[in-house]
Amino acid sequence: MFTGRGKQLTIFVAETDLYHHRALYTTIIEMLRREGCSGATAMRGVAGFGHPR
Repeated sequence: MFTGRGKQLTIFVAETDLYHHRALYTTIIEMLRREGCSGATAMRGVAGFGHPR
């Protein structure tokens, strides 16, 4: 159980990125769950341009 202030980690991947024939974003979320993180969300970007900051 975590206490205190939280942190946000943003990871940019494409929907087509795979890890062992599975969607990379799904693999990352499952790994975070196993490691005991208190939450994770995958969001789809509809449009954008430029380097993420």
